[in-house]
Amino acid sequence: MSTSPAPDATGVMTVSVHHGMFCWFEHHSDSPERAVAFWTALVGGEHAAVPLPCGGTMHLMNAGPHHRWSLRPLAGCPAPLIERGPHWLPFVAVDDTDAAYARALSHGATGVTAPNDNGMGRGAVIVDPHGAAHVGTPTSRSTRWTPRPPRPRHSARRCRATSCRFRV
Repeated sequence: MSTSPAPDATGVMTVSVHHGMFCWFEHHSDSPERAVAFWTALVGGEHAAVPLPCGGTMHLMNAGPHHRWSLRPLAGCPAPLIERGPHWLPFVAVDDTDAAYARALSHGATGVTAPNDNGMGRGAVIVDPHGAAHVGTPTSRSTRWTPRPPRPRHSARRCRATSCRFRV
């Protein structure tokens, strides 16, 4: 299976993802606009502002048609993530979010957000036994990842865990 990026029908770059692959990175900041300015100055590219269901704005950091990562306000995140202060949150593709969450807990992880359908897919947030936070998001070996913006939701709770599916 190729893991090389390839454009989809809209020209957005997609990457094959598989179980255990880090598939997305999200920066949580207490000053998102300043963070966008910093990262854009540092590595170039553009950003697209996407409204979040909880009222904040997610910035998709792009290089042409390739979405590289997202940046969002720390406010609106689950309390254990807010307590960390600004941080990066990696997303790991898993074949079954619920099963991976249960396995993680059985191996000493702490649940931050139980598996839930959050409007962008099914995801769960854990803190591993060493203190690092991660998001588990579903995929299958044949899935190609194309970022998609979240669908509007009215519940702030649905904004807390995200998935590797954004499109602008």
